[in-house]
Amino acid sequence: MSFQQQPPGHRNQPHPGRPPGQQPQGPYPQNQYQQGPHPQGQYPQSPYPQGPYQQGPYPPPKPKSRTGLLVVLGVLVLALAGLVITGFVAPGFLRPKPAPDTSMQDSIAANQLLYDFSNAAEEQRLDAIMALVCRPEEQYTRNQIERFLAARPVRMGSISTKVTGRQYTYEVSADVGEGADARPIYPTLATGPFNARYCVVSFSLPHGF
Repeated sequence: MSFQQQPPGHRNQPHPGRPPGQQPQGPYPQNQYQQGPHPQGQYPQSPYPQGPYQQGPYPPPKPKSRTGLLVVLGVLVLALAGLVITGFVAPGFLRPKPAPDTSMQDSIAANQLLYDFSNAAEEQRLDAIMALVCRPEEQYTRNQIERFLAARPVRMGSISTKVTGRQYTYEVSADVGEGADARPIYPTLATGPFNARYCVVSFSLPHGF
């Protein structure tokens, strides 16, 4: 393509019929909105309607499911019921254990003490008798036993027995004196547990002896 060179001093000539200084218009119309100064604090209004923003109604929140909580409570109730049944009913490992029945052992021990006391008294063995006493340092019991031995008792035996808890109290008969002075007396011998052993709790002579 070749361009023709304009001769020197050639200027664009105005279009016939157009006033000088007017720019040619293209096929597109000019913008109908003219920008210009706006009052302070005001802006051109948008062609779209404006208004306060309104939030639409939201659906109410769904209630939380309590199924898990109910399951946990049910498990706890069942566990507690099982503990109560097994602890207090069968096998009953939570039930207080009853005190062991020592009545038979106590009866045997009491009768043995009475037998040993009687033999030691007839043989005049004070030390053997005092070894059977729960509190040999008690002066009253020792004086009663010494007075009893001084009467030289023979043929001792039990008349009656009173049981109070684990204590056995015997009313004892014994012959004392010799010849025409011989007579029976009826002292009281009490046996029972003391400091993890079964022993003679007290011994007393009848009044007036």
